[in-house]
This record gives sequence, structure tokens and C-alpha cells, in this order.
Amino acid sequence: MCEYLHSHNSLDREAFPLVSWHSISRALDQRSPSFRAWMTKHVSGHCGVGSKMRAWGFWDNDQCPCCGMADETTRHLPLCTAQHMVDEYDKQTLSLIQWMSDSHTHPGIIDYFTTALTHKALPSTVPIEHASDLQQAMANQSKIGWDNLFFGRIADSWRSIQRQHLLSTPSRRSAETWTADFIYHLLQFSHSLWLCRNNYVHQRDAQGLLLKDGQTLQESITHYYQKGTRPLLVQDHHLINNRSLQDLLKRP
Repeated sequence: MCEYLHSHNSLDREAFPLVSWHSISRALDQRSPSFRAWMTKHVSGHCGVGSKMRAWGFWDNDQCPCCGMADETTRHLPLCTAQHMVDEYDKQTLSLIQWMSDSHTHPGIIDYFTTALTHKALPSTVPIEHASDLQQAMANQSKIGWDNLFFGRIADSWRSIQRQHLLSTPSRRSAETWTADFIYHLLQFSHSLWLCRNNYVHQRDAQGLLLKDGQTLQESITHYYQKGTRPLLVQDHHLINNRSLQDLLKRP
């Protein structure tokens, strides 16, 4: 597996032993078969992303259906710039930060992953009061890489730091349980992005329009409304005269 991931540019060979593989397994032990099947397809990239849909002959392009970026893969999900994807990403970020706080997480770990998720990049520094404890874990996570977070691949070093921290808290949670739960929340983060992406592609609104088509239509209406009556025939001016844009957008 180490050689396979290395050859597919998924995880460097030297980073492989740094990942908390046992915790990933534990995180999935109590999950449904459907969630485990989704994760398998997600981390291997064998799901309905643009690159695969084109390779399988279902689409004539490999673009992200949300933002239009070429060669869509599962690693693109947290980077998608479509507004609904950005909104979902921000929502899941806040949810994960709240979970860390509620779970008696080491303050340095909270700071580190909050910065990583907010800036979509692994931080090289943390507040000085936490630096000595986190230095090795940060170095290990950097080797694993930022986008691997969304596959649940975190450094096992975080578990050791959390174990020491829990001894000073009233929590009865073990470091092993905390690590497995943290990984599961990262995977849920990815799953929520995947559902948001697919809802946009497949879900229909109250009028039966695909959400993507509905958004395109609203953008077109807005574009032409802003041009005013100038491009219209005189007999068609009534279509927008004395009507607000919001009124038009609500019409069938």
C-alpha cells in the first residue's frame, strides 16, 4: 500500500509510517457499510468526479460541475470556489472547531487545525506557548500533506500530545477514542462536501429545474435585467418596468 500510494502521488513513501492508520480503522469500525463504501471510493478517487466520469465515457469533459475547474478529483472538493461549496466548507469548518473545543482538545491542536482549515494550508508556526509540544507533530503532518486531512490521514503524533493533555482535564475520553473521533469528523467533513456537490448536480428545485440550471437561469435573468429596457422592443418594456429583480426571480 505504501508503494501504491507513493506511485499514485497520494502519499509520499516517507510519510506513510507517520499516519495513524490504526485510528483510521478504529474510526470506521462502528460506521455503516455504506459510509465505509463511500470512504473507499472517495480516498481512491473511484467515484463520480469529473475525471472519472470522462474516463468512463459518461461525460465529454472532466470539469467540476460547480466551479468549472478542469480535471476534477476528490481532492478538489475542499478547494472548489463555487459559492455554495465555499459556504458548506465554512459551515463544516466551524462545526469541526466546535467539536474540538467540546472534546477537551489540546489548545495547540485546536489552533493548528483551525489555521489549517481556515487558510487551506498547513501552518508552519503556532502560538509560542504551544510550539515545543507540537513541533514534531507539525513536521509529521507537513510530510503527510494538507489535502490528506480530508482522507482522515493525520499524524499519529497528535494522539500522544492529546493523551498528555487529557490527564489534566476532567474528560474520561481516551486519546485513542479522541483520535478516532477526530478522524471520523474529518471524513464527515469530506462527505458533507461531496453531498453538497452532488445536490447541486442532481437535486431539483420546486419547479423541477436542476439546481445548477436554476442558478444559471437566475444569473442570466440578473444579467439582462441590469441592461434595462434598452435591448428590448418597446412592446416588451412591460416585462421589467415597475418590477424588481427579486420579483422576477420569484416568478415561475
